[in-house]
Amino acid sequence: MNISSEVIEMPFENVTKRRFRFFSNWDSFIIHLKEHFIKTSEPWSRCANIQEDLLIKARDHYNKNKPFTMSESDFQTLYDVLRDRIMAGIRWTTSFSIYIWTSEKVLYLADKKHENCIVYTLLSSKGYIVGAHDMIIRSNGNDIVVKTAFYPDNVSPIDSCYQCFRIAWHQQKLKYQQPEIYDVKHNRKRRINCARYVSKEHWKKIPNRRKLPVD
Repeated sequence: MNISSEVIEMPFENVTKRRFRFFSNWDSFIIHLKEHFIKTSEPWSRCANIQEDLLIKARDHYNKNKPFTMSESDFQTLYDVLRDRIMAGIRWTTSFSIYIWTSEKVLYLADKKHENCIVYTLLSSKGYIVGAHDMIIRSNGNDIVVKTAFYPDNVSPIDSCYQCFRIAWHQQKLKYQQPEIYDVKHNRKRRINCARYVSKEHWKKIPNRRKLPVD
């Protein structure tokens, strides 16, 4: 099964074209599939236009009470669909310029190890959030790797895509005003050395729905 990447224009950065990889490896994608993409509380089919039948197949695959098993081809199809949709969301985000760039020191509390990283938190017009790490600081590569994509926990089944967008906007703006973020899920502490809101006007006041470009 193949992990793929795409070059995306970033007009508000020093390097205006960067390659985004959709997850670092297959295991990382599968973990995220189970934690976010197939959760019924996250509106991936309704808002992000991911085919519901593909998500149902994946849910049934991980449901012990369902006699269904996805093939390798099924998984690759689902990966490709999610990649195409989320990469389109990233292209929209970088073009419209509504994301947060952070320089961070991450401390892993279990073993006390730490690393420095650059993180892009990108807000899609469909209301989901993409977290991507700039890998140039950890290797000799230059990929920005998508590590996560998710809807905020507090979206409801009746929220419109724009309502999800508003919730995500407020959540992320508040989050990165903190000097440190404790990541309970991964048992780590993220120290925010620098945060840059791109672009500033889109983070001073939430963009009006009518002024959002078509995704």
